[in-house]
Amino acid sequence: TTSLAEAGRAGVYRVVSTVRDHMGAGIGSISFIAAGETRAEGAVRHTDQWEQNRRRYNLSKYGVEENADLPDYGLEPRGRLVFWPGEKFVLNAETEGGAVSVTAEILGYPDYRCDLKKSPDRDKKQTTQTEAEKEIDIWEGWIWEDSFIGKWGRGEPRELTIRFTARFMGSEEDPETGITTRTSDVKAIVYASEDFWQLHRVW
Repeated sequence: TTSLAEAGRAGVYRVVSTVRDHMGAGIGSISFIAAGETRAEGAVRHTDQWEQNRRRYNLSKYGVEENADLPDYGLEPRGRLVFWPGEKFVLNAETEGGAVSVTAEILGYPDYRCDLKKSPDRDKKQTTQTEAEKEIDIWEGWIWEDSFIGKWGRGEPRELTIRFTARFMGSEEDPETGITTRTSDVKAIVYASEDFWQLHRVW
């Protein structure tokens, strides 16, 4: 065997091993799939403007920008994953292992979905000094419709689940399609105690 100068990259590889006799004639060969690690992790955030609005709202009503006890899902002050009705869901996903596509949808609402686009920038991370450097692909997208304004969270908080699905080609996990899928669920809360058009009075 020969060692590689470059660390192996996560992914799915087909390996063929051929046995030959001393004359060089092939006696037989076998092939198998060597699958590296595949992973997907999704994240949901506000637009930059609505993130500023959230912080200003908290500061105006509660005297602080962040909820110290429940930073993500607190309602008073509003956490990072608490959205007003009508907000756009800004989506990001990280994949490892050479994903060919990433989609996202709000569970229970199949029409509210999007195909994320791969960012041209690739983020490389190394978790330990002895572990090979891993290549992480970044994907971006958003979900928004006009109907969001009056659909959820008016007076009562509504929890939604946004599911990210990454697909990886070349695996025998699904013999019929050769596709491996990895999913990541992120919960978000939609809530407004004031009407949407009255929020500007708060900040």
